[in-house]
Amino acid sequence: ISINNNSAALYGKNNAGVLNSGTIFTGKDSVAIYANLTNDILNYGIINLGENSKGIFSKDGTYTNDINTGKILSTSNSATGIYSEYNAGGSTLIRNSNEITLFGLNSIGIYVIGTGIQNIENTGIINISDSNDINDPSMGIYNENVANTLVNSGKISGSDYAIKFNNGSNVLELRDGTEINGKIQGSTEDNTV
Repeated sequence: ISINNNSAALYGKNNAGVLNSGTIFTGKDSVAIYANLTNDILNYGIINLGENSKGIFSKDGTYTNDINTGKILSTSNSATGIYSEYNAGGSTLIRNSNEITLFGLNSIGIYVIGTGIQNIENTGIINISDSNDINDPSMGIYNENVANTLVNSGKISGSDYAIKFNNGSNVLELRDGTEINGKIQGSTEDNTV
């Protein structure tokens, strides 16, 4: 699937399942997989992102399994591999078990935001390149939420930040197999490693 600028390749909502097993190429300002209020989403294909585009965009999705077992790739600037906004009750799981490699400037591997609890897990590889703007750094995993837990047993490389927590009291758990290349920054509140 190849899509133009300002488009979405796959769209699901209201508990619909969304699955990509093929190859998606996005244009600028686009989304490969857009999910709104879903509980089953999975990329096990290949996603190639254009500038300022997102591989997986999830809003208030409640997940308990992998959402990326494939590859999310880009050489364009300002790409985001997985973007999750969660404001619902309970919690959701954002898990990458394969590869997110973004070699454009100012990119983010996994970005979570919202008021709900999002538990992030990486057992795969996240490779993020440089930034040319101190106010818009590149990051492997960026957490804007409060009270999240990030569990890593994979590899995270970020030229500016490997992991950054921006709000709240969060937990970072580094398990066997962990390899971190880049800075880890906690929020101004209590964080636990």
